[in-house]
Amino acid sequence: MRRVAAIVLAAGTSSRMGDFKQLLPFGSKTIVETTVETALASSADETIVVVGHRADEVSAAVARLGVRVVRNDAFLDGMSSSIKAGVRAVDDEVDAVMICLGDQPHVPVAVFDAVLGAYRASGAPVVVPTIAGDTGHPVVFDLSLRDEMLAVDSSQGMRSVTYAHRSETLRVPVDTVAVLDDIDTPDDYERLRGNLPDP
Repeated sequence: MRRVAAIVLAAGTSSRMGDFKQLLPFGSKTIVETTVETALASSADETIVVVGHRADEVSAAVARLGVRVVRNDAFLDGMSSSIKAGVRAVDDEVDAVMICLGDQPHVPVAVFDAVLGAYRASGAPVVVPTIAGDTGHPVVFDLSLRDEMLAVDSSQGMRSVTYAHRSETLRVPVDTVAVLDDIDTPDDYERLRGNLPDP
């Protein structure tokens, strides 16, 4: 079976948020803990967390989860720098990476497993979840694209890779808009927290 490493991106500065969102509470845990726990609950073969801004604090938050933590000292160069750090860290026997946004703690594990299952069944170079024609996250990249991913310009990010392989991309319909929704602003945070089920 094709092996996939989940890479959780948790290195950013939360500049639009006005607060450090990775460590904000979400339910009974922090945003980053909740996202990492979803990755761990999925059928991914391993989980890597990429840290950068306030790296020691984020590392401490996920330490109990036993995941690999990779430090990205170039985090100010944008999200693609964190993806590159994660890709460089995966073992040789890994066939693909699943890129998970650290500010999507509300994406259900069923979505992770849907894209993982579709990738393992097809071997498509790129697998994305979609709803109503829009594509979201998490995204699976086959590591046949490793060199392309490591060569991307930070101003374009991985969009250049997905665009180059758009005709080969496998789109997996899902039934939740969570795949489109991340936490960029205080309003986003309050809205998504308000949708949490009662404990």
